[in-house]
Amino acid sequence: MNVLYLGASFGTGVSHIADLCFPGKVFAVEVAYEPFLKLLDLSRSRTNVYPILDDANSPERYRPFIDGTDLIYQDVSQRNQVQIFMRNSQVFPEAKSGLLVLKLRSISSSVSDREVLEKSISGLSGFEIDQQVNLDRFHRGHVLIQMQRTKSP
Repeated sequence: MNVLYLGASFGTGVSHIADLCFPGKVFAVEVAYEPFLKLLDLSRSRTNVYPILDDANSPERYRPFIDGTDLIYQDVSQRNQVQIFMRNSQVFPEAKSGLLVLKLRSISSSVSDREVLEKSISGLSGFEIDQQVNLDRFHRGHVLIQMQRTKSP
């Protein structure tokens, strides 16, 4: 399985995904330079990790470097998390599955977590939600959404 990992940071989560999908590839996108250097170091010991220094908001820039993806995994802490996921799903229509870590307080702190979650889920057009996992036990206001594509973007 090939994975497009958005928001790779220092590579802790990337290393776990790389173990799970081996011998598939993990294309790890990170925009910040300092974490990217650690990610680059990780790729020297994990032969299936391909670090990409770029902004997840602009998938058309890194599309040429990715030779197919089955799953989009996103762990980005930004107000437009859902839009970033959807933009990447349009640029990578071959990805049939998605895992999205929603950081509800990063999206909005002026309404309830429930309202943010409902609005976020409604923005995932073309995907069917398989499972929602509340991650409050580990990170308050975080929810993992597992989904499958129902139609092409």
